[in-house]
Amino acid sequence: ISAFTIGHIRADSPDINPENPGCCTKYIIEKFRERCHILANLGNSQIVMGYDFWKDEIEAIDILQLHIEEMKVLFASNNKELKLTEIIDILIEKKISAIVTLDEFGAVCTFEDAGDRIIIAPPFELGNIVDPTGAGDAFAAGLIATLAQSPTISFSNLYSAVDDARFWAAKACLSLGGSSTCPQRSELDEFKAQLQKREDNSLEFKKKSEADKYLRIIEKAYSKKKQVK
Repeated sequence: ISAFTIGHIRADSPDINPENPGCCTKYIIEKFRERCHILANLGNSQIVMGYDFWKDEIEAIDILQLHIEEMKVLFASNNKELKLTEIIDILIEKKISAIVTLDEFGAVCTFEDAGDRIIIAPPFELGNIVDPTGAGDAFAAGLIATLAQSPTISFSNLYSAVDDARFWAAKACLSLGGSSTCPQRSELDEFKAQLQKREDNSLEFKKKSEADKYLRIIEKAYSKKKQVK
């Protein structure tokens, strides 16, 4: 095994296992932390226990990938609703390599050794979206599949992995359901080549302070989307 992803584990929930919550995830991370790359794409059963509960495990893994709403739950403090900019500040301060997914607004990434610089992964203009279900899982799959090709994770590795992952996520939006189609790598590469010809949507790498305006706009757009729902 060169890399793997940890997702939602219902048995970790304090409602299911009040005497030893989080035991499955903690065991897995401890077992493999020195042996392979670990991407944590945790679910509600895990994140409800908060950052302090998972602090040691988050330090041990390579990448933390969560949706913005999940990040808000993980880092919740005094019932305060965190903004996207505040979440990024926390990730930078704690030197956590992380990816915050933002639905159709793309994703924002931090890297432990990148200081206050972040990767902004803008969304693609897909006119034929069928169903976004499974896009987050496809993103995680593309990310870990690319990272698994290298024995270490550098900023350069992460940058390339994020670039690949967003094409995988976009591809997942073109089919119904979360797992109805599982394209071969050759299909994904062809899809990536076609999309690259259509528009300039390359990743951006900049200081967080320089990206604040962009992050605030994304936050407002996302909040309005939630209100509509």
